[in-house]
Amino acid sequence: MIENPVPETLTWVLVKNGKEVVKVVDQPFEDLANNQECRYLLDWIIPEEHAEYTVWHGEWDSEGFTYTVGDDWYMVKYYVKNVRECW
Repeated sequence: MIENPVPETLTWVLVKNGKEVVKVVDQPFEDLANNQECRYLLDWIIPEEHAEYTVWHGEWDSEGFTYTVGDDWYMVKYYVKNVRECW
């Protein structure tokens, strides 16, 4: 049993219309902890041509970051991988 769990890796997934995986990015947890935000990660995973739409049609909720482009909707979700103990 891990008493003080800390994730080693976060896996970010961009999904189109709830079913098509567009892109996957792994991020070391230390990277997130050092930068104390994940906004810049959206620059890595969201296609450049969608950037304008994310500003006007995107929002964070309990499931991830969602935005629309035309008739399509996209969601950026994350999953925790490889939990380790923190002393």
